[in-house]
Amino acid sequence: MFRRTALTVFAFVALASLATLPAHAQTALDEVMAKKSIAIAIPTDFPPYGYVGTDLQPQGLDIDMARLIAAKLGVAVELVPVTS
Repeated sequence: MFRRTALTVFAFVALASLATLPAHAQTALDEVMAKKSIAIAIPTDFPPYGYVGTDLQPQGLDIDMARLIAAKLGVAVELVPVTS
């Protein structure tokens, strides 16, 4: 009996904590829209996903996706280079 009650309480707490996730996601989107820019981390050492081209500019699939996301949101993109 105790085990069933404990499991029920645990399930309720787990579901209650999930209820706050959409509210946080909306807050992050509001913050991006208010700043009119989004910072996205991109790899600089993992071709073809991200690398530095001969013109010393970031290139690759992840960079293209970051720019597409920013364009769809209507904000500027700030590419933050990272290494894997």
